[in-house]
Amino acid sequence: MTMRVDPEFRGKVVGELGAERLLRCVQCSTCTVSCPISEFVDWNPRLVVEKCLLGLRDVLDEEGLWLCTSCQNCYERCPQDVRFSEIVLALRRLAAEEAKAGRLKLESTKPAFDECFLEMVAKYGRQYEAGLLRTFAKRSGLGFKLFLSYKGIGMRLFKKGKVALRPDKIKRVKEVREVFKRFSGSPSSSVETGGEHK
Repeated sequence: MTMRVDPEFRGKVVGELGAERLLRCVQCSTCTVSCPISEFVDWNPRLVVEKCLLGLRDVLDEEGLWLCTSCQNCYERCPQDVRFSEIVLALRRLAAEEAKAGRLKLESTKPAFDECFLEMVAKYGRQYEAGLLRTFAKRSGLGFKLFLSYKGIGMRLFKKGKVALRPDKIKRVKEVREVFKRFSGSPSSSVETGGEHK
C-alpha cells in the first residue's frame, strides 16, 4: 500500500472543530494504552495522530475511526490535553465529506446510521425507532437482512410497547428543526415538515 502525503491535510485536520489541540501531541501512547477497542481491532490512536501530523490521508480509511466508542479514556488520561476523542469526530466529518464528494469509499455503515438518526430527531423531535430501522436499512444497503437480524428483539420490544409503529412528535418540534437549520449540512434540509402535536 502506497502512502500519499498531502501537505495541506494536517492544516485541514487542525482547522476542524475539535482537532485544534492535535499539535500538542508528544506521541506518548497514553491514548493507545487507554483505548478499549485497540485490543480487538487494528486501531492505534497514537498512530492516527502521527498520520494526521504527517499529512497522510489514509487515516480517513481507518476502521477504528468508526468503531471508537467515545469512552473518553484517552481524553481523560492525555497529559497534553489533546482530546483525541474530539479528533476522531473531526476525522469522521472529514471522511464523510470525502465520501460525499466521491473521493473516498467508506466501508462502515456508521455514517449512514448517524445521518438517519439525526434525520429522525429533526423530523419528529425525538427518536422513531421503526423509521430509523427502515431508513437505515435502505440507505446502508443492508435491506431485509437488517430486519431479519433484529426480528427477535424487535418483537419483544414491540410487545412491551417500547417500539411504536407510528411516529410520535414532541409538542414543539419546530424549535428542534430550527436548531438543525442553524448548522450547515443539517439533516433538516432533507426532512419533510409536518404538523405539530397539539
